[in-house]
Amino acid sequence: TVVHSNLADKTHSFLRFALSDEFGTPDRLPPKPYVRESLRLKAAYIVRQQDTLGWASSGLTDHRAFARIMFHDAVMSWQFEYDFHPTQRAFSSAGDPAGPWHAAIVGKRGFGNGGSGKAVFPLRALIPERIDGLLGAQKNLGYTSIVSSSLRLHDQSMAVGQAAGAAAAVALRRGVPARELPWNAGLMAELWDGLLQRSDGAVPVALWPFADLPPEHDAFPAVNQLAVRGLLPEGPYDTFFRADSAPLAKWLDALSNLVVTAGYTLPPGTLSPPPATRGAAAVAVWEALVSQSAPAWERLSPDDADLDGIPDYNDPLPFNTNTVYWVYSQPAAEDGLPPANVWTNAGWRGFNFTTASATEVPPFEKDSGNTYTSARGYGWLADLSANTRLRGLAPETIRDTFVFTRYQDTWQCAVSNGIYDVFFCVGDAGYDQPGQNVSVNGVAVLENIDTFAGAFCESNATVTVTNGFLTVTAGRPEGGANTALNWLYVIPHGTAGAPERGTRPDTLPGLAFWIRADTGVTTNASGNVTAWRNLSGRGNHAAAGDTNAPSFTAHEPDLNQRPALRFNGTSQRMTVANRILTNGIEGCTVIAMARADTNDTPSIIGIRTGSGTPFVQLDQNEAGWPRFIVRNAAGATANAQHAQPRTGLPGMIAGCLFKGSGTVWTNRLYVNSAVPAATASADFGSATDLTSGTQYVGGLSWTAWNGLIAEVMIYERALNAQELGGILDYLTGRYKIRQAAPPPAALAVMPRPSAWFRSDACVYQDRFAGEPAGPLAVTRLWADATEHDHDALALDTPTLITNVVNGLPAMGFTVDGQDRYYLETPITTDPRQLTVF
Repeated sequence: TVVHSNLADKTHSFLRFALSDEFGTPDRLPPKPYVRESLRLKAAYIVRQQDTLGWASSGLTDHRAFARIMFHDAVMSWQFEYDFHPTQRAFSSAGDPAGPWHAAIVGKRGFGNGGSGKAVFPLRALIPERIDGLLGAQKNLGYTSIVSSSLRLHDQSMAVGQAAGAAAAVALRRGVPARELPWNAGLMAELWDGLLQRSDGAVPVALWPFADLPPEHDAFPAVNQLAVRGLLPEGPYDTFFRADSAPLAKWLDALSNLVVTAGYTLPPGTLSPPPATRGAAAVAVWEALVSQSAPAWERLSPDDADLDGIPDYNDPLPFNTNTVYWVYSQPAAEDGLPPANVWTNAGWRGFNFTTASATEVPPFEKDSGNTYTSARGYGWLADLSANTRLRGLAPETIRDTFVFTRYQDTWQCAVSNGIYDVFFCVGDAGYDQPGQNVSVNGVAVLENIDTFAGAFCESNATVTVTNGFLTVTAGRPEGGANTALNWLYVIPHGTAGAPERGTRPDTLPGLAFWIRADTGVTTNASGNVTAWRNLSGRGNHAAAGDTNAPSFTAHEPDLNQRPALRFNGTSQRMTVANRILTNGIEGCTVIAMARADTNDTPSIIGIRTGSGTPFVQLDQNEAGWPRFIVRNAAGATANAQHAQPRTGLPGMIAGCLFKGSGTVWTNRLYVNSAVPAATASADFGSATDLTSGTQYVGGLSWTAWNGLIAEVMIYERALNAQELGGILDYLTGRYKIRQAAPPPAALAVMPRPSAWFRSDACVYQDRFAGEPAGPLAVTRLWADATEHDHDALALDTPTLITNVVNGLPAMGFTVDGQDRYYLETPITTDPRQLTVF
């Protein structure tokens, strides 16, 4: 050739190259050649790259998720890079198209960009458009060239061959053309049965691309049978099935609902009692369905089965009018958008972290990473003006832009001293941002939080400013990750309260769970709380979907203007993913700072550690009395409850459980006091585990708290009286609660009073039916702070006046009125035996 003749080194010329004889064949070719690409099939449906891209909330793509389209007639699953080789002509003579040229790769060849999502392949892409009696296999499939560059590996080709063989077998057995199979639920069910069988040592085919479920797992066939029918409650990122994990009650409920909605019958008791694992639940459900006929797929038109305007030959989801498989609404706490009209709050001030050239987003003030100036009153301590980005991907500038830190940087805003609610958002419209950190005035709010491209993390904190600056620290000193801050706004919370007193919960050993409404609360666009961070340091946070999320009250007057979560008494509750209490411990303490609404029905107020038995539960009984109830796995129950009228005011309810002598366990209930209000015991025998199933805060599936919860603490041991008194003092100082105050130390050496009335303890306000709404002032009940229950009932309208003497309240009686209290039960029959202070 011309090249050979012009080479100086003709010894190594390509013309002298030859095939080696490593295969031992006469033509030196392998006996079974690997075919990378073949002629593609003009099939009943052509699979396109956009079908196989990973789903992402941003509308872009995320290879970690399932594919956008999960075909109804899936016959195998796969995932790989788009190993595509886009080429072009490169002309050698200064770009002269009439001169010589060579082939060149255009940009990246497509490998290393994440590839497809976790995808499935449809039977329709194996069936020719017109020819009967023929099925595609190997690389002769109905897909585009780009998809073929991804679906080309040996195991993928073998799975396609198995699918083609199974389709041929079903078509021949039933005497129907293979092209009828994708449109007939019964025939597809028969094909799936064949691909998932284990007879004669066969290995079942992965119809659904779960990343953690091997074919050897007992639940593999059942899980795939349910998944390919769309009967598993899963979202686009639920690519790990976790077959050996315990199922959540809400997951089992969703599974049952999907099965019944699809037209199957689920016999009673299929999931009761709850199976031990998710895999066992899948097996139980599939065993109940395997003998049932598959519900038919309804065809509404000869050429457009779902009447969505897309003809069947061009419709990836012919029985589904959606444009993608996943019906998924991005949670408001992840959409990167501040709540609508949030700036209408008094004292609101907001900042949009963005590029200098970006469009203004009034009334948010623009921050482009410039350093702090006293004239402007806000800015960064270091110049970050080069650390701004506008991605051009999201339609809203406020979530499309950000200022980012490579290490740790500080932003400040001059404000008056006081308490503030600070809300902010981190994330990136175009890229993943792992390991983001944000602290506000020294309070760590986000720690190593990961966000996906197009998904954000919105959070908030309530902080106290004492030096005239609101301070936000973003990033981490050692670097290694970006923190991308999109926006921030601040609302005055109230005046600063007294310094903390008593015993902080995290200074006592054994703290397993601690949630507080002023720290680590994440809200959605509706202002409802979807995440509540556990402050104990053990992870295991509380969460709720939008439909169950309680609302957030930023400053509750009855709680010293501190925040709380309000539960509606019907649907709102939060769950904790993993068990709170470790099995094998010999005691626990549960403390809740809460307030029931005056019209509350009996409901849970603190937590319940379990969806069945065993469990530990702080709640009210049918009469509305506070109760601490513990039940072991054998059904032995210790139930401590206290007769108490409903108050409508906040207070501390606590329960302590401890192991006594032998196998007897004792629990104690505390109501607004470090002295037990009730005690109960039970013989637990050898069944001493305290928790199982789902952990709840604020409600169960059959009952929910109607009122406020400000704080919950759980310890893996029984606190002693001194420790409980310290926590009570902490709550009293923090929330200024009138009904939770420890006795003065001087009284500890005195005999216990027969009756004890204090305006800062056991004072209950209420309103009668027909009274106008407004702040509660009339004190209907002045409860006895001792265990003797000599409660005083108001005969007229005495009122409670706060901060009368030394910051403490007092009862107000009118001069000419009839204000007085009546003791329902006499203290003694002989008044001469009384000493009154």
